[in-house]
Amino acid sequence: MKNIISFETSDLSWSFWHFAANVLFAGCEDGSIYMWKIPSGECKIYSGSTSKCENASLLPDGKRILAGYADGTIKLFNLKSGDIEQNFTKAVNDPSPILCVASHPKHNMVAVGSADGTVRLFSTQSGKLVSTLQCSPPYLANSEESEQSSDSVESVAFCSSDQQMDFLACGTVQGNVVIWDATTLTERLRLQQEAGLTKLIWDPKSPIIYTGGLDGVVRAIDARTCKVEKLLGRHKTEILDVAVTKDGAKLVSVSEDGSVFVYLLK
Repeated sequence: MKNIISFETSDLSWSFWHFAANVLFAGCEDGSIYMWKIPSGECKIYSGSTSKCENASLLPDGKRILAGYADGTIKLFNLKSGDIEQNFTKAVNDPSPILCVASHPKHNMVAVGSADGTVRLFSTQSGKLVSTLQCSPPYLANSEESEQSSDSVESVAFCSSDQQMDFLACGTVQGNVVIWDATTLTERLRLQQEAGLTKLIWDPKSPIIYTGGLDGVVRAIDARTCKVEKLLGRHKTEILDVAVTKDGAKLVSVSEDGSVFVYLLK
């Protein structure tokens, strides 16, 4: 295997590839977002906060990137100009650390999951707050003795564009999986799985959600019933990330214990 190119940054918090070009993105502890063209190495840096960039999502047009930060900052960057097109933080009265973000595959909408147990939806055109969804169960969200941050939203994901469902799935650190209708912004189904989760993703070809658990287990959940249909593998410690191939045939999970599991789904 040949080393094509290497880079140096501050400590990384995430990275991913552009879905349509040889471009690599990475977010850092110091708040910087790097964009590299491969293999030329041409680099551009975006800065929206001095706080840790927790997560980012490339919009469907491939020309903008949404970033969420540990200080509650939420910004939308134009990749070509480097300008900040929207500062969604202005629409939030009491910002909470942003842990996860997602962009709708068809509509001008983004979802932002926070440490306070909520998911906020914003319009990418106007920058306005569309709705605030409560993912913590009522007994926790309304409790004065328990902080909402104890059930932080760890992952959000819209159903892929080639499916006939317009759903948003959200998962919390205490294992609450909530499925919302992204059109009516109403809660459809809710599940309390046996362990907290760190990541959830949609199967690209079927109404299945895969969740990575703090117990090292990947769960396959039917979005139509919100029931666990299958358990996959068991890492020794918590799962840090999961990914599924575009054809839905394989899934990969990585764990804090250093192990990587590959599953044949079909």
